[in-house]
Amino acid sequence: MTRLNDFYAFSHTPFTKSVSVKHLFPSRGHCEIQGRLAFALQDRLAALLTGDVGTGKSTAVRAFAQTLDHNLYPVVYLSNPHLGVTALYREILLALQSLP
Repeated sequence: MTRLNDFYAFSHTPFTKSVSVKHLFPSRGHCEIQGRLAFALQDRLAALLTGDVGTGKSTAVRAFAQTLDHNLYPVVYLSNPHLGVTALYREILLALQSLP
């Protein structure tokens, strides 16, 4: 990617998973996800975001998480889709610095 950055004089590498939230394009789908997540949070509902690989699920959640007060809403990111229920709860508790 360095050659691409040099050739086009990019200041940073484009199309990375860690793109800054402030540089995201607010498409209709992205805005809808943000609204649905806000609704779920407001009404204390569970939310599940599904989609094919590369559709922006993690990016959308990362963008939403940046809007939250992390003192009120701790965010836990688990990227292992093969966790069972017990392992899922264990990982959440560990991420929240609680003993399982």
